[in-house]
Amino acid sequence: MRQSKQRPLSKSVRALRWLIVVGIFVVVGGYQALKEGALDFSSTERIVIGMLLYACIGSLVAWLSLTWVANRIADGERARQKAREEEVYITSVVSASADAILVLDIRGIITTWNEGARLIFGYEEAEVVGHHHSKLVPDDLVRSGELDRLVAESQEKGYVGHVETERMTKDGRRISVEVTFTSLRDDDGNITGYSKIVRDISQRKEAERELYKLNLELEQRIAQRTESLRIAYEELKKANTQLQQLDKMKSEFVSMVSHSLRAPVTNINVAIELLGQVVNSEEEEEKKKLFRIIEAESARLSRLVQGILQVSRLEGGKLRLKREAVDLQALSQNLAQSMNTTSNKHIFSLSIPKDLPLVWADDNCTEEVLANLLDNAVKYSPDGGEVEIRLQEHGHYVVTSVTDHGMGIEEKELESLFQAFHRVDGSDSGPTGGYGLGLYISKRLVEAQGGTLNVQSNFGKGSTFSFSLPIARRRRLFKEANDESKSADH
Repeated sequence: MRQSKQRPLSKSVRALRWLIVVGIFVVVGGYQALKEGALDFSSTERIVIGMLLYACIGSLVAWLSLTWVANRIADGERARQKAREEEVYITSVVSASADAILVLDIRGIITTWNEGARLIFGYEEAEVVGHHHSKLVPDDLVRSGELDRLVAESQEKGYVGHVETERMTKDGRRISVEVTFTSLRDDDGNITGYSKIVRDISQRKEAERELYKLNLELEQRIAQRTESLRIAYEELKKANTQLQQLDKMKSEFVSMVSHSLRAPVTNINVAIELLGQVVNSEEEEEKKKLFRIIEAESARLSRLVQGILQVSRLEGGKLRLKREAVDLQALSQNLAQSMNTTSNKHIFSLSIPKDLPLVWADDNCTEEVLANLLDNAVKYSPDGGEVEIRLQEHGHYVVTSVTDHGMGIEEKELESLFQAFHRVDGSDSGPTGGYGLGLYISKRLVEAQGGTLNVQSNFGKGSTFSFSLPIARRRRLFKEANDESKSADH
């Protein structure tokens, strides 16, 4: 609290001194005027009047003067007492404050150090009083000019409040603090020093960091939940797309089956009708021709039904694999020999390295895959030629390739080549007649056994279909195991 300014007591006493002198001169002058005037007093009367006048007036003036001086002295004592009380109160507040309150001289030297400063920084008063306040500041902040900025800004504005920064404790810890820096001035406005209030906000900062971590964790959880919902939505969208594709496939299948069944049934009916007309004739060659037509169309129907059943098992997840060590060399040789017997336009050649390992696969499914690829090679090379079957070991797999030198496949057809009911020429008659199920079934069967099926084609020059199956064990070990089994049987 700011007190009203009072006149110094010394000046008041000096003024009273002149007032008493002037008063005495006035009283004496008045008395002499009365004595020399019209009134005629005896000497005794004059003495009595003079004594009364001087004693009363002098005593009154002295009493008034001394009373005034005493009052001024009492006012001063009360003001000093109040000032001392306020000083004691402020000192107790400063001492008991949990904040560090420092007073610096004009050079930045610490002159006072309260209990809060000791608790925050760990220094006793004797350890810091007389030292520059940069002792409490980390070196990097001193080098960055933080103290100079605080001093300059406080000189310009009077104080700098609530600056969040860091300070160093006696044990070398770096703590987060909030600093208020104030310039102290005398009555003439000259800076005499600075006050510095430092508040430890480490706990608040730690709470803010914890809150930030919690917010970050919450955001991550929200992001994860959002991503889970997005994935679920994408899966639902994908499932819906698959359902639409299945529905479309079903429609295409019904349309294709109705058309595909109609054609062979019609041909069978016509052949039977014609067969009935010539049954009693001696035209044996015509009979044989009609029977071949019936046989071929029946085979087409059988392939269609078998393909549909296989697709149904694959799509419904009902395919059961009986995996064992399969000899691809023997399987390929048997199929090549069979194809050479039935086809008079194509030559089926084999390229098999020595000691080819066995594969871990289902024997029947693997035979179906290779038969589909060989049948495909025959259909897409209607002019005949060589069909190459190549087996080779590649890493942990055996790769089987079927290469023809026929019409090849256009690049735009490759993406949809392995889709169900897809046919390159779009018809069920002609040199490549079929139902678009062979490659689809083959790919699914290979993948179910842990392999892959790929195609490379050069339009107009031929195609190569390759599928891989995982290796089971070496042929030699398989042969030794068989020999041991036979010996045991004997």
